[in-house]
Amino acid sequence: VNIQNQSVLPEDKGYIICANHVSNFDYIYLTLHFEKERFLKFCCMAKKELMSKKPLSKYLARICGMIPVDRGGMVVDAMENVRQRLQERWGVLIHPEGTRSKNGLMTHFKKGAAILAIEAGVPIIPAYIKGGYEIYPRWRKLPRLINWQKLRKFRVEVIYGDPISPKGKTPEELIALVEQAVRSLSLKNTVVS
Repeated sequence: VNIQNQSVLPEDKGYIICANHVSNFDYIYLTLHFEKERFLKFCCMAKKELMSKKPLSKYLARICGMIPVDRGGMVVDAMENVRQRLQERWGVLIHPEGTRSKNGLMTHFKKGAAILAIEAGVPIIPAYIKGGYEIYPRWRKLPRLINWQKLRKFRVEVIYGDPISPKGKTPEELIALVEQAVRSLSLKNTVVS
């Protein structure tokens, strides 16, 4: 995994990373090069069904510090949990699309991350994961590591964008800026092919 611009992640305050959602490995791609201290204070929101699935899913949920979200019901507890962590200077991964991509393309962002950023007064860091969908799209039972057409390993790249301050913005304005930033990152020329 090649990482670009990770130095934009704040050291002294909470922050939210908003990234496109292409596979079950997104958390790993985003945190692979984190130092231990940052990794230990980083978590993500995830659908509660992950906590009750296969043993591997449960194990990953525990390691990743996942905050379970009931996508069909009350999210008050999850939102309060995230607010608390942001105040304690944690980083939180939120996929504003709400679910993994069906075809590798981004869908419209929901405003929950923007609401949390405004309430907690923390920046949102846009991030784009390139190449992850090719390895493990939602319809595959197992990931694939080799691109047999090109006779080489699949490559993944994570590109972090500049922090976006929530100050003076409505949730709608903020999430529109974040979505635009992530889409712009997706257009950057990179080493992934």
